[in-house]
Formats: sequence, C-alpha cells, structure tokens
Amino acid sequence: MRKPELMLELLEEMSRDESGRLHIFPRFERERRHHIELLVDAGHAEWSGGERSTARITNAGYDFLNATSNPASGQAATSKFIELFNSGVPYARATQFVVDLVAKTMGA
Repeated sequence: MRKPELMLELLEEMSRDESGRLHIFPRFERERRHHIELLVDAGHAEWSGGERSTARITNAGYDFLNATSNPASGQAATSKFIELFNSGVPYARATQFVVDLVAKTMGA
C-alpha cells in the first residue's frame, strides 16, 4: 500500500541532506525502500548509488516539496495532495496539481 505521508517524509529526509541524498542500508525497512522506489518511479527521486544504495531527490521532487512546505499554503497544499491521492488520483497528477495550485496562489 502506498502512503503519501511517508513519501513526503522521505523527500524531506533527502532534502535535509546537503547533497540531497538518503543512504539506504541493507537493513533498511522494506516499507521505506518500497516508497523510495515509488518516488523513483514518479521522477521525484533517482538512484545514485550502486545496487540502489542511495536515493537522491530530483528537481521535480524539490518543486513538490517546496509547494507542500510553502508557509502561505503548505498545510492546505499537503492536505489537498493527500486528499487527491487517497481518492484515486495518480501520484504524478496529484503532485502536479499541488505544484500548479501553489504557483497560481503565488502569482507565478
């Protein structure tokens, strides 16, 4: 099962690293590894280490994370993403909707 909150948490972990990476150790919890793989599938992360040992946040991942952490609309954007995602809207479409919504709100 996909957990949107965990996906956001993993993106946040990657963004806090100075090189945008999250090192995955052999004992890494299966659920977390699976959600990283889903982020890779969606283009919000990519593998950067041998044998899938490191995940790196992508520019699209930062865009989405910035939209959900924007002080002006962060909680509303996060809630909207989770609502869309849980209602069956595909991950990529739900994230793009939130990024576009925040951009419109900010006048971009």
